[in-house]
Amino acid sequence: SRISAPYSWVMNWSVKYQYGFRHYSTLREKSPSSCELARSMLSPKAGLKETYRKAQRLSGAGPSSAWIQIQQPKLENIQVPALLINSRDDPICVWANVEANAAAIAANPNLALAELQRGSHGCKFGFWGYSCIADSIIGDFVMSA
Repeated sequence: SRISAPYSWVMNWSVKYQYGFRHYSTLREKSPSSCELARSMLSPKAGLKETYRKAQRLSGAGPSSAWIQIQQPKLENIQVPALLINSRDDPICVWANVEANAAAIAANPNLALAELQRGSHGCKFGFWGYSCIADSIIGDFVMSA
């Protein structure tokens, strides 16, 4: 997994909450198999990969390749100016994903990538930590678009 602990734990519980817990009553009414799948997904023993695979099955997208295809960004289809902000030390939106899509980002004139060396996943605070530098980056981008 590209996402390391403790972030993988947070992601695991977020997926469990979003797809299993919040929709449990609907899944229970849908079918016994959907209910059982949601119940097994909510198990504390299910790790991130297992939880994600079970959420995939609950989606009804079909085989793994169809689910993955739905989840992939279609960067070439973006027709409006879009700013992508990513930090190299982001534990959730890992830099390897940016590198894997670098050619698609560069090929689309509507995309701008703001590469930050540090900033983790949350707010991108400045040197003293009093303000978010993403605010000024976004403002500059919007004014120039």
